[in-house]
Amino acid sequence: MLAGMSELQPRFHQDNADVLVFTFKEGLLSAVAHDLKIRVTRFSIAIDEETRAIDATFDAASLRVVHAMKDGAEAHGALSASERQKIEENIADDVLEPARFPEIRFVSDPYPVALLRTGGDLRGILEMRGVRRRQVFAIAPAPADCAQPAHDCDLEAAGSVRRGDYGLDAWQVAVRDRVRF
Repeated sequence: MLAGMSELQPRFHQDNADVLVFTFKEGLLSAVAHDLKIRVTRFSIAIDEETRAIDATFDAASLRVVHAMKDGAEAHGALSASERQKIEENIADDVLEPARFPEIRFVSDPYPVALLRTGGDLRGILEMRGVRRRQVFAIAPAPADCAQPAHDCDLEAAGSVRRGDYGLDAWQVAVRDRVRF
């Protein structure tokens, strides 16, 4: 487990924010696979105002398929409820293994004060399935009329990881190695 700031009160969690994961089909089975929009349904993101660091924890058992995606748009109705459930079971059983690795965690390096306002790279350590790697996520600039980013307006972050870097090798015949957040 990463040493860190877990005693902080979460600023963001599943009741006031969204964490979305996007996977893309590729490989031998891509003809029967789907691009997917997946929601993380249990998480907490704490921001330490003193050290200017972020500690984000995601429950690995809480990923739920929202929709299939087609050409970048939500493909409502492309998946039945039973198909979504089967995909969620595959994510848990074959990919993330939450019984062994219950959480995914990102602890950022201290960031410059201006980062939340101007946007830029947020660097830190991502731990997934027991593997820790340096990772970079892009923070979007705050709207000009936002007095306190992450207080008065949403904080938007995006990034991607290579599944292979974290030992997420299951389903590589159907899913692209790069996963977007």
